[in-house]
Amino acid sequence: MQDGFDEPSVPVLKRPNKTNIDIRDVTHALARYAPEESSHQPIPPRLAVVIILIISLLISAIINGNDTPVVLLTLALTAYFPLYFMAIVLDVRTPLTLEFLTDAQLPQYTVIIPLYKEANMVAQITYAMRQINYPSNKIEFFYVVEESDTQTYKALRKALSDALADGTVNEKILVVPDGTPRTKPRACNYALAHASGDLLVIYDAEDIPHRNQLRAAASKFARHEAHNDKSLACLQAPLDISLEKREGFFARQMTLEYLHLFKFILPALDRFNIPLPLGGSSNHFRIAVLREIYGWDSWNVTEDADIGIRMAFRGYATAMISPPTIESPTRGFWDFVKQRTRWQKGHFQTLLVLLRKPLKLITKVGVLGYLGLHLVILIRCFYGLGVWVFIGVFLLNIPDILNPPHYQWQFFVMLINWTMIFFSYFYVCYRENRFDLFKDIFGLFFIWLLAGFITCRALMQLFWSPFVWEKTNHTPVNSGMK
Repeated sequence: MQDGFDEPSVPVLKRPNKTNIDIRDVTHALARYAPEESSHQPIPPRLAVVIILIISLLISAIINGNDTPVVLLTLALTAYFPLYFMAIVLDVRTPLTLEFLTDAQLPQYTVIIPLYKEANMVAQITYAMRQINYPSNKIEFFYVVEESDTQTYKALRKALSDALADGTVNEKILVVPDGTPRTKPRACNYALAHASGDLLVIYDAEDIPHRNQLRAAASKFARHEAHNDKSLACLQAPLDISLEKREGFFARQMTLEYLHLFKFILPALDRFNIPLPLGGSSNHFRIAVLREIYGWDSWNVTEDADIGIRMAFRGYATAMISPPTIESPTRGFWDFVKQRTRWQKGHFQTLLVLLRKPLKLITKVGVLGYLGLHLVILIRCFYGLGVWVFIGVFLLNIPDILNPPHYQWQFFVMLINWTMIFFSYFYVCYRENRFDLFKDIFGLFFIWLLAGFITCRALMQLFWSPFVWEKTNHTPVNSGMK
């Protein structure tokens, strides 16, 4: 499967003296040259012993009727409370980008669009990319497909036939040679080796970015550099779901989730200098930093969370920009479950890597940033399962709850916390004029209970199929393409 794209002599991640592209260097650089930071590296024995010991102590405490596990669980489930409270009090938002660089000032940009079994999305994504407002001589588009994915390749050849025929420089198809693991970060690493830009952004097949998003990102990077601040390595644009008429429960819940995450939680983390868990799409990077950290971890199935933390390890910062990217939602029960199982599994992989060198990370992001980062990942991993345990404990102790002081303060604290969570959802929906989502907020309890099942599924896969990428099916959106 050839596309006529000659492989150039390019720097391969952190090895600029290499002249020929070695697929092992490109796709497995992190695992080869910094194995302690890759999910492919087994858990260190001492860390495994510590984890087993902690779990054993908690189980033993529960069996012996000790309240300590419930106290710890209560504190963990309410850890977001201070962040939510401060975000509401300060009305934290992502500042609008009001000043843009001129065309002459704009840097070179590389756009990576990894596709796998997405032939039905090719027309939408190629159209959306051509609407981006950026000088054509300063941007390159890499549509990245797997060697075995002939259908998507043929659809791309057809969609880009004019550009490929007349030799248009800025639209290319990159074919990733077959290999393991077959993951999105592996495909992105292959494209990174070919990138010639100063900045790089990733879009998924279902994305329709704001036409000025790249200009906003380039302008924010430039403002930081003008103040001699080179610590900013990545910018996250908000993702917004395009709802069609009569959408189902899971599509509406995903819309609500994204609204709360990208308009409330991430701006708050940004405001208080806590490393951001990236969204996997619409991440704008400085390419020099990507090569410095050996690109993405090909073995982590939630590559966005992993790469944000590895940048924090080296003292780099992540921030938000305001121009959004429109996406189509995940529809259907099993698509919803499979997508979030992969997210959960990747967060577990990231957490295990994060625990390997805690002191090194604390020196880079500080104690507050380190704790905040742990809370973000831990809560994402265990919140649903924690709700299961918490409800189970209280159902088993209903007669005793009425007799103080047995579990009364924990129950009271959880009620306050859940009230705050629900209020934060109403707050952000009201602020963003999404009154249509008010009724969907009451579905959160079902989503939390479902998250417990997803967590169990992710834990099972973590042991039996840690590097398997469960494909999420997408359909084109009708809005945003006029």
